[in-house]
Amino acid sequence: MFPTPPQNRRKTSLGFSLIELMVVMVIVAILATQVIYSFTSPVSKVKGGAFNLRSDLNYARSEAVNRNLNVAVEFLINFSADLDGDGDTDDGYRIWVDVNGNNSFDSGTDTLLRTVALPDGAQYYSTDLSAKGGPTKEFDNSGSFSYPSNGISFSGSPPKVVMRPDGTSNVSGAAHIFMSKPAKSLTGAATDIQVPPYAVIVASTGRVRLLRWKTEYTEWRTK
Repeated sequence: MFPTPPQNRRKTSLGFSLIELMVVMVIVAILATQVIYSFTSPVSKVKGGAFNLRSDLNYARSEAVNRNLNVAVEFLINFSADLDGDGDTDDGYRIWVDVNGNNSFDSGTDTLLRTVALPDGAQYYSTDLSAKGGPTKEFDNSGSFSYPSNGISFSGSPPKVVMRPDGTSNVSGAAHIFMSKPAKSLTGAATDIQVPPYAVIVASTGRVRLLRWKTEYTEWRTK
């Protein structure tokens, strides 16, 4: 005797309740807010600018080796130009191939690889603000620290570091990136420190390092 087949049952989907939908929307809004803040916070801007500079210095080094020509990273300081096209002047840098070998950018001869603006509000460290949380020691965490007037210790006008075909650089030095408080209040002349600086350091060997000033430890630490 065969078993009696079960009766067909109509399945009804009740969907989501209004409360469940509201909970999901609140969670999405919180996550979106966190993502936006992570890209717009002062710390993220200074950190992003420093990490991009480190990456671009290594890019310049690799291009110098691949092209067998000097490649310069030239620092544009004191908000001298609108580098990103947003209507505001920026600190930043440009990378170019020194085709004619005269150590000076010639738009008709040399090859411009890229021009980069620091994130809005970020700038090169323009004065010693050690009394307000700025660095007080050199990169080896010994002795007092003295900043160059424009935050860039490379020489030249504008200052630059040149990567050579053998992977070395023409000079050792550093660029310091921070954010003043309030940001850009005096067009490059900082009155207070909002975010401790990062230092992007280039050795004569061409090696690029990234350090951050840790105010709570009063020392430079590797990132």
